[in-house]
Amino acid sequence: MEIYSKNGDCNKAKSGVYLERQDPSGKKRFKAPLPPITELPSSTLPSNRRLTKWNSTPVIHQDFSEFTFPLARKLPDLRKLDQKTFLRSTEHILATFYGLVFIIEGGEWHSLKSDYLPIYFVRISVKNVKYPFRILVIDNESDNHIRVVDFIVNSKTKTSIKEDAVCWQDQEKFGAKFSNRTLAFQFYDTISRMASTIKKANELESQHLDKMVDLEIHLPNSDVRTYKFYKTDTLKGALKMVCTKEKLRVNEYYFHHMQRTDDSLDMALRIGDLRTDKIRLISKR
Repeated sequence: MEIYSKNGDCNKAKSGVYLERQDPSGKKRFKAPLPPITELPSSTLPSNRRLTKWNSTPVIHQDFSEFTFPLARKLPDLRKLDQKTFLRSTEHILATFYGLVFIIEGGEWHSLKSDYLPIYFVRISVKNVKYPFRILVIDNESDNHIRVVDFIVNSKTKTSIKEDAVCWQDQEKFGAKFSNRTLAFQFYDTISRMASTIKKANELESQHLDKMVDLEIHLPNSDVRTYKFYKTDTLKGALKMVCTKEKLRVNEYYFHHMQRTDDSLDMALRIGDLRTDKIRLISKR
């Protein structure tokens, strides 16, 4: 909902995120394009070059209690990775994969390291954040645990898979090679569902905005407010919201027609069924 006053102030209401779960065997199965390579090149970054920072600086973060990691040929030493140093207070790990991580530049895949690195799927727990999902890769040999990959998943994130290799991209391109095809598909499917979730949330928000209407409400003190409501909202819900905003007691007020004085409005009536865009808030006293 949005509320507008005569001076033009606007407070936007918040909407939740709708999670769309896709069945890989369903009819709407997405067929991704092939990665931009046919074989993984063996080239790596120079051995004397430390992992470089890409998107974010390290911060001291809150601890978390769960640690999930699929099987891999070679797992990193967990003692070297203190999760307190890279998780922010609003971040929570959804899943952890281990794979060989690559930076894709042009048609070449450059490995960050010859060992398997932890790849974290992280959800931001802030309410109504626009982009709640991130893909993190941490330099576990650095004292500061630098985020060498801090990828924000959005509705336009593209993902492709070829055998045991997956690449994902938006403005930057990254890739990962896993110990088997099953893990590669799980990784690919998770990114695809994250992007689909964000896209679905954006679509629902647009649909709701299209179904909102303005309702001008004349208050007992002669002030006038214009509120935005969904067409499916009832007058009962609108009364509660208006009284809360205006710091009034709900049980002491009711809605009334602007012109007619014989009866009050039915509180069960939906906003979309009103034949007017102006109503009056009346005190029962």
